[in-house]
Amino acid sequence: MDQKKIGLFIATCRKKKGLTQKQLAEKLSVTDKSVSKWERGIHLPDASLYIPLCEILGITISEFFLGEYETEHHEVVPQVLKEDYHKMQRNERWNIALFIISMLSVFWITFIWHLDLGWLKLEDHLAPFMNMYYLSYGYWLAYYLVFKKIKLGYVLMWAIYFILVSGLIAFFGYEWNRMLIHIDFWINSAFTIWGVYNGDIRFRNLLKKKSEE
Repeated sequence: MDQKKIGLFIATCRKKKGLTQKQLAEKLSVTDKSVSKWERGIHLPDASLYIPLCEILGITISEFFLGEYETEHHEVVPQVLKEDYHKMQRNERWNIALFIISMLSVFWITFIWHLDLGWLKLEDHLAPFMNMYYLSYGYWLAYYLVFKKIKLGYVLMWAIYFILVSGLIAFFGYEWNRMLIHIDFWINSAFTIWGVYNGDIRFRNLLKKKSEE
């Protein structure tokens, strides 16, 4: 699939319907930034939005995947496009499942960090840092941003993790095994791998930008 072609087609159909990006976003209960990303070919809409988006734009699902109006009417979506559609639906279900697990795990994550960094209360010279482990509650926001496919979420979740780990390193010294016992390390890793698989994180683009500079 050509994401840029599909994005331009979405923009063309939206304008033809006399809708702004904000109006289309409101109809689909998403942000206008998401619509902008679709139209710029950064990523496609969630699979759950294909049908309502096509209904609003007055196009068929096959026209959506093709990125153009069909000269002939086809009742059946091509098999390759069907497979892509169903694959995205499965990915969306996995994404929701991972999100629910991560959000529920924050309770356990905060409990573990409170145990590991509880010694901060007992060290007078470290008193200013005694509330550092409350940063772990920030995972709720980080995981929510990741679920909404906002790249800041990935940066935030790893920033929280490394800040908390720095407390352990400062007191106990560097121990690789200690860093691995925390469930947030594995959840963050799972989200990162999943983000790369879904195309939400693109390291190739970053490398290209660096080479161009």
